[in-house]
Amino acid sequence: MIEMVEELVGCALHTTKEKVDGAHPSFNRSVLFEVGVSFMKSVLLCISISLLISNVVSGVPSDYNALSERERKVQEKRHIKPWEYARISYELVQMGGGSDQLAIRIEGEVKYIEKKQYYPYYSQHIVADIDGNRLADLIFKYWPGSQGLGLGCGIVVYLQRENGNFEKLTLPAERFSPEDIFDIDGDGVFEIVTAELVKYQEHNYWLYRCWHIKDYKITNVDSKFEFPRAIWFTFKPNRKLVDNQTARKIASEIRDAEPETEVSKKDVRRTQKGKADSVVRNALASKYRDDKGIENNPDVIFVENFEEGSLQAVKSRWESVKNIEIMSLSTDVPPVSAGKHSLLMTHIGGKGTGGHLYRRLLPGYEQLYVRFYVKFDPNCSPIHHFFHVGGYNPPTPWPQGGAGIRPAGNERFTTGVEPFGRKWRWDFYSYWMGMRSSPDNKSWGHDFINDQNLKAERGKWICVELMMKMNDPVTEHNGQQALWIYGKPWSKDGQIISHLGKGFPKGKWVWDSFIPNPEGEPFEGFQWRSVKELKLNFLWVLLYITKAPPGHVSKVWFDDIVVAKKYIGPINLVPPISSKY
Repeated sequence: MIEMVEELVGCALHTTKEKVDGAHPSFNRSVLFEVGVSFMKSVLLCISISLLISNVVSGVPSDYNALSERERKVQEKRHIKPWEYARISYELVQMGGGSDQLAIRIEGEVKYIEKKQYYPYYSQHIVADIDGNRLADLIFKYWPGSQGLGLGCGIVVYLQRENGNFEKLTLPAERFSPEDIFDIDGDGVFEIVTAELVKYQEHNYWLYRCWHIKDYKITNVDSKFEFPRAIWFTFKPNRKLVDNQTARKIASEIRDAEPETEVSKKDVRRTQKGKADSVVRNALASKYRDDKGIENNPDVIFVENFEEGSLQAVKSRWESVKNIEIMSLSTDVPPVSAGKHSLLMTHIGGKGTGGHLYRRLLPGYEQLYVRFYVKFDPNCSPIHHFFHVGGYNPPTPWPQGGAGIRPAGNERFTTGVEPFGRKWRWDFYSYWMGMRSSPDNKSWGHDFINDQNLKAERGKWICVELMMKMNDPVTEHNGQQALWIYGKPWSKDGQIISHLGKGFPKGKWVWDSFIPNPEGEPFEGFQWRSVKELKLNFLWVLLYITKAPPGHVSKVWFDDIVVAKKYIGPINLVPPISSKY
């Protein structure tokens, strides 16, 4: 590990000019070269600031020379699009009256605005997935531009959330480049090595520290990777590291180990933790940009992206298709999709109840993950039933009924992921042998999340993923089910409530509804079946609308359906920086 760290620090030194050798007590002699360079930077900065007025400033990607002539013209307008698939740009505008504004856009839509009296000089940028959530983040090197030595520089990171908004985090660093980002231990969380020029006991040192970004927090991980390390700032090239004890003393006297961040406690609570975080980090989709080639993964069972070219070709891949006349191929696709078509189901009030696609998943499975993208028209009527997964014994090439009837345990079980009527909130709708009764003494589908804040938003594409795991042995209640929206579970009052299994989460039953509550009793788990032959073996894409005014048009789009034996995750829009060590 020590040899690897020395190599990392050596790599990090490649842009640090004129290292010095010799014990000079202060900056007045040892950084004369830096003063000259900083003076020239100040002159250039003044020229740049004069060009900022009423203009947009932005960076140019490192691969500029590889761009086509048309793409170069786009870059010359100073909007960053270093990779076409990132679909992200930023603008730094001088508003006048000493007020600056930073705007970050995705697909041209402003997602983040930040205003300051004076903005630091953003001298370098990287667009990359730094926190492993498969979304493009912006990483800047900034310089205040007011200090002759150029000190006070740092890194500012804008992390993109699933809803397109951004979180801002900062790190101190006198120098920064893409080579300073590593996945050192190969766990999918990228480390950042920072270099600061610091003063310690009348001498100057380059201090190297190691950080990683997880759950929208910056965490110092010096001890994990044999950091901090330090090099004496001298008059001649010098790569010799000081001893570890001295390096730790330098770091402890410079600043606290944990930098301040701008993340609220509420945001941190809603990030994934423990085992759930590990599952998401190892998502199948993270290995394939735009899902291209994901169908070839040995853990993938079925893929439907509606790119077959015709409805008849789509129909041939499903065993039961109801009311194909309400279906069409649409060019409205998720922004992250590489495809050109989605499936549109159009329901007209007074003309039936909708349509469906259904197929078996043979030979049957003990655990399945199903991910799909969906978009509800803003004027869509309340949906009675929606997307279902489950099992029949024996499996049938058509969906079965059984509304209001508790399964016996040897013949069927189902779970729907549903937007729950007029409430437009996501929840489960489950039938299994352990159901309770409703007030009318029938057993209707049970719901479990019951949080109005988990909204099924209309007018935008949503990534939804369902997991179901069978109970084994069949006498146990250790079955599970989980729901992710945009690749995240849902938390409330300090517990994840969209993943249910034996002992979690806590709550209480009110008739056929489980109400999560940290003061309640642990969930008893699912006994989905009483015989081994009953397994997960069908997929049912359903649009079922029963209460719509005559003539009212409701539209729902589906796309990028994947069924697999492991967690899939949202489409990978931006490939992560490849591991170097």
